[in-house]
Amino acid sequence: MARLFEDGFDSGDFSLWTAQENVQGINTIELQLPHTGLYAGRFYTNPTTLAAYSRVVKDITPDVDIYARAYVNIQKGLPLLAAGDRFYLIRFEDASHAYLATVGIRRTTNNEDKWLLIGKSGTPFAPAVYGSIVPATPTWVCLELHVRIATAGAIEVYVDGVKIIEVLGDTTSFAGIASVAFGITTKSATASTFDVDVIVDDCVIAQEYIGTSVTPPPPSHILSINSNVSVAAKVNATPVGNTPVSVSVYEGQVTVEVPLEVTV
Repeated sequence: MARLFEDGFDSGDFSLWTAQENVQGINTIELQLPHTGLYAGRFYTNPTTLAAYSRVVKDITPDVDIYARAYVNIQKGLPLLAAGDRFYLIRFEDASHAYLATVGIRRTTNNEDKWLLIGKSGTPFAPAVYGSIVPATPTWVCLELHVRIATAGAIEVYVDGVKIIEVLGDTTSFAGIASVAFGITTKSATASTFDVDVIVDDCVIAQEYIGTSVTPPPPSHILSINSNVSVAAKVNATPVGNTPVSVSVYEGQVTVEVPLEVTV
């Protein structure tokens, strides 16, 4: 089992992806509000049409058991306006780019915005399967979609590491999973148009459950020097990524903080 692909957009572009796709949408890389690192992907669809999308796609070697996870932060679009309004955030496709399963948010007839799974189950596609209510306040959410193609198949959705939707059964009518899309993979409005603005970060495609990834800050080696003392120090250390060095001066004392991975 292995991770097949991961990207937190910290390259500052979409160069690791197979394609960028948008209709009435915009894909950008943003310094604002990354979940981790320096950058995140931002996906926007404008309110002028009933249907739109703004997404990035990664092709993989066709597989029968795939997990895909992203951290998503919905800046605009909730609450939805009318029953049936919806947008999707992760999508599995076959080699012809027909969708096999997708997860997103839809307004129910009770005017509740809920997580929604649509997956192929024989012919035609299965009806919508709802999960829990989605908070309207912008916040980071860990969203994960899993499809296992088998006689004893499964389609599952996890939110913040908790399984909220599970559909079990024969999924052998699926073609192999050949690509995964992240972003606003589709937006559909029933009547009144609305725009959607979503920040996406820490995307992973894997052959096993991924789950949440809360990474503690790396340790800092602090070296303090004042004008009256000469200090020499030696450590075995490796700088972590492109993390910045913090330098502060207070009452003649210089403090340098460098995030390091230290071996003793």
